[in-house]
Amino acid sequence: MVAFTLVMTALWAWKQHLIRQLREASANERLEVCLRLENRVQALEWVPSPPAEDGGRCRREAAERLWSGGKIQEALRLQNDLALSSSGREDDVKRLQVWKAEVQRSALGAFDSGDLETAITRLKLTDTAGGDPGVEAMVGQLQQIWGTNQANLQRAEAMAAKGQWWEAISALNGLTHPYWRQRSLALRKKVEEGLAKAEAKRVETHGPAPYSINSKRLDELVRRRVAAGVPDWQAFGEACRALGGRVLDGGPEATCKP
Repeated sequence: MVAFTLVMTALWAWKQHLIRQLREASANERLEVCLRLENRVQALEWVPSPPAEDGGRCRREAAERLWSGGKIQEALRLQNDLALSSSGREDDVKRLQVWKAEVQRSALGAFDSGDLETAITRLKLTDTAGGDPGVEAMVGQLQQIWGTNQANLQRAEAMAAKGQWWEAISALNGLTHPYWRQRSLALRKKVEEGLAKAEAKRVETHGPAPYSINSKRLDELVRRRVAAGVPDWQAFGEACRALGGRVLDGGPEATCKP
């Protein structure tokens, strides 16, 4: 018992010594020394003693400097450490949340511009604790959207190469991402021209139908519904019926016929 008391007394004295040094370094704005001492005091948090006036000042200032200097990952990690420590204040937690939200907005901006890799890298920076299910879900959602759009464009290219214009336009109508829509513009023009030629040939051979579905109008209606949040398949069906057509299920793809 005596030995334990002596050890605790020595640790208490050592912690008080570190706290005095910390106060001095903080007052003199010696950030690197202050930060190092702050970490040592934090390691002795379990030793009973009066706390430093602001045990998080050094980490707070260092995190802000890192953030301002563009060292995002280091800033987020240090701010997260501060927010979770006994020295963390409510405004430390709020600042961490604001920084994370800013990085995530930047990630979504990169994604919209067509840079999936950068978007994922930035999102993962906000996972300061590791294994954050929210961040993992966001990454998974971006990958799913990207993969679906890529697959739709590839299918549209394959169908166009075979002259299957209705199947191609159906796949193109499934594009929801601005980057992939932009990439599909030349192909869409080709497909629309193919549809027009096919329709002209059909009319020449069989005569005009009582009416026909305007592919441009159909595409416009589908786009509007998809933009409003309607699922692709539902949007296609609603647009087709709105033009007086009916959906013909041809297996993996469907067409809108009079």
